[in-house]
Amino acid sequence: MKVYQTDGDGFFVGEALTDVDPLEATNHLVPAGCVSVSPPELTEGQLAKWEDGWLVVDPPIIPDPVELTIETIRANAIAAMIGRIDQFTSQFTANMPRDEVLSWPTKAAGAEIVLNGGTSAIISAEAATLGVDTMTVATDISARAGAFASVIGAVTGVRRSAETGIAAANTKAEVDAALDAAMATAISIATSMGLEF
Repeated sequence: MKVYQTDGDGFFVGEALTDVDPLEATNHLVPAGCVSVSPPELTEGQLAKWEDGWLVVDPPIIPDPVELTIETIRANAIAAMIGRIDQFTSQFTANMPRDEVLSWPTKAAGAEIVLNGGTSAIISAEAATLGVDTMTVATDISARAGAFASVIGAVTGVRRSAETGIAAANTKAEVDAALDAAMATAISIATSMGLEF
């Protein structure tokens, strides 16, 4: 006997034949997911679905892809560049408490005061906790601040250059080229600093 096979969601997938029950010749063994009612005639793209009877399911309407405006393409490229820069600079701040990172400008200013013969409460407190003199802490902080400033200056330059190139682009290909050039510059600068971008 002919039956009609459905998939796990009830959609018609093809015809099947039942087997005769070897224990009772008048009984047919119907495979799982099969029904004995034939599906309706379908037009191209339609599907038949069994739900206590056949339903005709029209194909989904797939809208034409939306073409992005050049403004959106530019904004997406700038956001991608900023995201990459954030990812890069996070390697310097990821394992630090937020408030400590926020104190870096204050610490750098305090370090300069100590290096010029003055005193700074923030440098004195850190030195006392570490059990070292303030000049040692100030020298270390000044060196780290200088290195971080160089990194920030470089990535700021890359970002601004990328924004200029992206703003001048009139096509997606030109935007992509400007972004690729900025990324190549960033990688080159990072490599020269012994870092990975």
